[in-house]
Amino acid sequence: MTPNKNSKKKKKGNPAPKKTFAQSMEPIVRFFKNEIFHFIVGFILALFGIFLLIALTSFIFTGTSDQSVVEGLSSELTKIETEIENWGGANGAMLAHFLINKWIGFGAFILALWTIISGFYMMRVLEGGYWKTTIMCFIGMLTISLFFGFLYQLTGVVSFTSWGG
Repeated sequence: MTPNKNSKKKKKGNPAPKKTFAQSMEPIVRFFKNEIFHFIVGFILALFGIFLLIALTSFIFTGTSDQSVVEGLSSELTKIETEIENWGGANGAMLAHFLINKWIGFGAFILALWTIISGFYMMRVLEGGYWKTTIMCFIGMLTISLFFGFLYQLTGVVSFTSWGG
């Protein structure tokens, strides 16, 4: 018997080469390197920094009236939005309370500015020394926090905020 010329034979050659880990991660890496992705994340970061700056500034003026509400009802804070006077709402009051009273004091303003600047760098609005700016901001934040912490302790002022965190 002669084999049928039209019959399909399976090729016994090499199977398709397997992708390496780097090759399989290539679409994900391309996504994170995309300029549109950078712009959107930078824009969101800059908006968050502006919100944070507004909430921190408002905390200086409205913190006394918000403090009892923020400290007493942390889990149900969004339900009592009408009692909060902070310009950032309940979330802004809570965030400002933690940043200023619990963590880094008035150095939180530098953190807000750094967040805005980082967003601008991601959007490619600013060019140049991002790491130098980051280091200077964190040194400034630490210096302001320590300075106002010592000043708060030396003066003995009674205030609703802890100046140095």
